[in-house]
This record gives sequence, structure tokens and C-alpha cells, in this order.
Amino acid sequence: MKDTLILRGRPITSDDLTLIQSLIKEHWQKGRKFISQELCRKWQWYQPNGNLKDMATREILLRLQRMDLIELPPGRTNGNNSI
Repeated sequence: MKDTLILRGRPITSDDLTLIQSLIKEHWQKGRKFISQELCRKWQWYQPNGNLKDMATREILLRLQRMDLIELPPGRTNGNNSI
């Protein structure tokens, strides 16, 4: 990746991609939700109320997968909101 991506208002660097790929490899069996929550913690990315920005992070992960920059474990549901 040459340039920094901006997704959900957050810059995504090549170092971020390396971190994301590492988390996916380490926690593949635990699924996408666990991976996104771990990534929120690593990024220290929280909502003003103190909750993790989990849904925003999941959207970032899904967009990165659609761009063929990462491969996520299979989703666990078949609904429109599954990632």
C-alpha cells in the first residue's frame, strides 16, 4: 500500500495493516467480532461514553477485505450485517 487510506475518519497505514493481519492470524478461530474488539483496544479507539468503536472497526475491516488488503475469517451469520 503506497498511500495512507482514510476509513471512517481514521488513517490506515501499512503498519496498521501489518497489525491487523497479525491479529487476524492470531485470533482467526475467535472470529471477526473478537478481532475487531482487539483492534479497538490496540488502537485505543473508544466512543465518548467509553465503549469500543467496534462497529466502525468492523466496517473498516470489511472494507479492507473488499479491497483485497486482508482476509477475514468467515462470518458467522448470513444477515446483511454480518462481517
